Amino acid sequence: VGSSREVVQSYTAHLVATYIVEPMGEALRGGALFAGLSLPLVFTSVKHESGTVASGLALSMALLYVTTTKPSGDVDDAAQLQLKSESLVSTSWVNRSIRFGLAAVHLFAAGKFSQGDSRAIPQELLNCFGTFVLAFMTSIWATTGYYGQ
Repeated sequence: VGSSREVVQSYTAHLVATYIVEPMGEALRGGALFAGLSLPLVFTSVKHESGTVASGLALSMALLYVTTTKPSGDVDDAAQLQLKSESLVSTSWVNRSIRFGLAAVHLFAAGKFSQGDSRAIPQELLNCFGTFVLAFMTSIWATTGYYGQ
């Protein structure tokens, strides 16, 4: 057995890894995902539809919170696993509702963005690409909300 100093250092390292590094890693992964999935909405809509962007960011932060928060209290894993495997839905109704909300926000943004009044060909190509990306994000949020995965 090592000295008491070695034991304290080992225990401190364990506490830091368990309560600081692991949660921060989860938060950083979640933050990166949040930023990546929010970029299409921000780039296409922030100038003309700031309310839409704010709604999308608020829903994204809510989804990040519900996705990364661990349940507190007693959870019967066996019962939850049985229920989830029967329905093939692995997320909560709150998570699914937020995803449907994000689909609606992206669909609204795609509709607004597609109504651009530019006649210049480079701008029209960018408008088409932006509308496609927003519609693609709409399909992602709608399908993951519907299937609950």
